[in-house]
Amino acid sequence: AEAVRVAGILALMVGVELFAFWLLKLGFMASFLSDSVISGFCTASALIIPLSQLKYAFQLSVPDGTFLETLQALLTGILAGETNIASFVIFATSLTIIIAVQRLNKSSSLPPSLSFVRKYPLPAELMVLVLTTSTCKIFDLGACPGPCVRLLGDVPAGLPPLSMPSFEVSELRALLEPSLIIALMVYILSMSVSKVFGHKFGYEVDNNQELLAFSVTNMLSAVSCGYPASGTFSRTAIAAGSGATSPLHGFFTVVIVGFVLAFCTQLVRTLPLAALAAIVVMAFKSLLLDGFAEGHKTFRISASNFMVWQVAFWATLVENVTRGLMIAVIADILHLFYKTTQPSHSLLGRMNESSYRDMRYWEEATPVAHVIIFRFNGPLHFANRDSFLAGLWEHIFAFDAPPSDSLKGKHERLLKTHDGPLRAVVIDASPMSHIDMSAGKSLVKLSEELRSRGVRLIIGHCNYECRKMMEDMGLFLPSKNADGLWTPSLDVRWFRDLAEAVDCAESEMNKRRTV
Repeated sequence: AEAVRVAGILALMVGVELFAFWLLKLGFMASFLSDSVISGFCTASALIIPLSQLKYAFQLSVPDGTFLETLQALLTGILAGETNIASFVIFATSLTIIIAVQRLNKSSSLPPSLSFVRKYPLPAELMVLVLTTSTCKIFDLGACPGPCVRLLGDVPAGLPPLSMPSFEVSELRALLEPSLIIALMVYILSMSVSKVFGHKFGYEVDNNQELLAFSVTNMLSAVSCGYPASGTFSRTAIAAGSGATSPLHGFFTVVIVGFVLAFCTQLVRTLPLAALAAIVVMAFKSLLLDGFAEGHKTFRISASNFMVWQVAFWATLVENVTRGLMIAVIADILHLFYKTTQPSHSLLGRMNESSYRDMRYWEEATPVAHVIIFRFNGPLHFANRDSFLAGLWEHIFAFDAPPSDSLKGKHERLLKTHDGPLRAVVIDASPMSHIDMSAGKSLVKLSEELRSRGVRLIIGHCNYECRKMMEDMGLFLPSKNADGLWTPSLDVRWFRDLAEAVDCAESEMNKRRTV
């Protein structure tokens, strides 16, 4: 009774905390669950959960542990000859029936007598439960000595009473930290499940709405002698494998479970756990195959995302579901930070009067004489300004390199065509959605250094928000130079269109030639 009361207090606190998360619109936390993390995590879970059910199939005493510990205990018990043959036969028969019925439901060539299956698929899992429960009842397979098959056993009859758990303020203080951890894990684990099946069945998941749903669920659990509620892979996979396509299946599940608890508890006493294990194992078949297929696709497309997939997979497999997901999320955030601080950059060449492309991939793109057109593929801020400057100066130094070095390496196409010193640097700012104060100061310093070399800095394709940020930061306010004259802090030209920026660079050079 004390354990039930404490579980109710925890459920209530988790519900209140999730409700607070909903009010604060903290659903964005689910955004840190990338597809690579979810896929690797789910693939490992699709191995862990079915493996944990095999102890019921072989009827072995296997303590809870990690995937490797469970696998070792199973192999030890099997090799020691501790397998219950009757239980394993029930498991294998259940698997065979489920596979056969599912193939029958999907078959395109059915005899006329079974044509109704196309419209009303046969409930494979329910058929297995009825058949195995009846068999164990008729042949008394749970008798010991004898077959001694492990059965569900006695189930308390009746519905739980509705009452608010009593608590002291000191208990709330003691349970605050664990309840916050549970609330976060309830949300993150449940969202990972929701995203997997949302992707599988083609629907979107509202992150904040899920917070409200789990908040209400946990509050109701608290007043009905329940414990903190969460979405789980096993139940969701079984529901999906049974053909459930909408949340309405939950209503029918509640009605049926309530009916069984009220009137039919004696009928399920002889339900063999091996049959339940077969249902769970089959429910994860498609998730496992889809997970490995997604991992192979990730490997072909992106090495970095595949590494995140691997971290999620192996961390979950070696540790456990909770720790594995946390490790994967942390690894993904670190990967995101790395990508943010090291965006790619490229040199652009002219395709026609208004079009410019990356010269690494477009042979038709030609360099503009005396001009470097540099694109930095990301927002410019304190964390990546060094990467921005390093990439730009690399190209500037290469441009000014002696002719003997000019035809070497990745700068060959640019340097073959330049017939004089560098006169202008044009920055394509189209990928820059944001520029912060630190980056703005770096641009001021860059402009001054380029000016000392006789090079003009021009920024093209700059959006209004970035321009406004620079103005708000005071980078266009006049300041005194070394000669005591007032000049703008940022002596650059800004253009919304890249072609106009390049035209400006060329016109500046023409003026210099004329002079």
